[in-house]
Amino acid sequence: MATVNFYLDKPNRKDQRPILLTYLLNGSKIRFSTKLKTTDKDWNAKDQKVKRNGANESEINFALDEFKRVITKAELDTKFDPSGLTLDLIRSKLEEATGKKKAAFTIFDAFDEYIREAEITKTTSSKKIYEVTLNKLKAFNEDKRYQLSFDSIDSKFESKFTDYLINDHKLVNNTIGRYIKTIKSFMHFATERGYTNNYRFKSFSVIKQGVDIIYLTEEELLKIYHFKNLPPRLDTVRDAFCLGCFTGLRFSDLSELKFANLKQDFIELKSKKTRDFLRIPLNDYSKEILAKHKGNPPQVISNQKMNDYIKEIGELAEINSNTILIKYQGATKVEKIEPKYNFLSTHTARRTFVTLSLEKGMRPEVVMSITGHKDYATFKKYIKLTENVKLAEMNNAWNNKIEP
Repeated sequence: MATVNFYLDKPNRKDQRPILLTYLLNGSKIRFSTKLKTTDKDWNAKDQKVKRNGANESEINFALDEFKRVITKAELDTKFDPSGLTLDLIRSKLEEATGKKKAAFTIFDAFDEYIREAEITKTTSSKKIYEVTLNKLKAFNEDKRYQLSFDSIDSKFESKFTDYLINDHKLVNNTIGRYIKTIKSFMHFATERGYTNNYRFKSFSVIKQGVDIIYLTEEELLKIYHFKNLPPRLDTVRDAFCLGCFTGLRFSDLSELKFANLKQDFIELKSKKTRDFLRIPLNDYSKEILAKHKGNPPQVISNQKMNDYIKEIGELAEINSNTILIKYQGATKVEKIEPKYNFLSTHTARRTFVTLSLEKGMRPEVVMSITGHKDYATFKKYIKLTENVKLAEMNNAWNNKIEP
């Protein structure tokens, strides 16, 4: 049982007596100078505080309560790991609170540094993932009182953090995988900087499961493309979305597309995500959209607002076939069945371009050169060939009978 007591030390030349703190834990104790002073006549030994109307009563008693608060927080933080509560820990916390000891460079300080450096070399979307991962780690540390440190990044942490994301935040496996991947990347950074020599993170498993790819069939795309009488607020969004479907541009590139990027039969730009130079041929549909906007790319609104509008456009165009989207939270299957328009987003455009281009017979390497994909493993997740294409391929391969 731990106890905190305040008592007066020997008086100085002005008859002021320093107030000392003692902390008793499992039969051992530490003494700590509060740097506060009072006199015998102002001190209430029974209540261990300055008497009412004593000199500096409010200031001193408030400070003494703060010392207790620091100790109480340290005790609560180690509630689920009693071995972590030590006299050294209490002394360290008291020293930090009084400025005697500079606060230690923590794992969160290192993660902030990691994010700051990402601003130089990483994309905005990558930096956002890093920031969200850090926030999740801080929430985990607070909610579970885990006392996260460089040394505690081990298999036990991996298990508990994954469990926390599944059960407390209801996240799906692929999202959890992104957080674990980011933590591994951060720990590589920390070891290279010499902040830790803990390499146990290397065994962490990054969950990456195949996902259902939502794309438009050619019939559905053309229904949206030719749909008449859309409200003005939706018409330009439809044009921008369809331009993505006909070029494979990412939203981040589509949103920054300018007249200067249009070079006769091509779009020429440096991809915001990969910083690669892309030269994308313009087909008749793309040219028609640009001509409608007097040779300029259609104006693009925010990603979130555009996603809302695309769903609305899909509903108006009756892109409403029942669609099943399956994800996993741990081993639990989460199945969502809704009209297809509810699953449409800006990223559907890129998936639609890849899938329809392949269905129309374009070679994968040609499509990859247009979209900027560098390896087939990444590119493959966008491919979802229809049953009709499978049937056509099978017929072409096997239905030319050779007579004996």
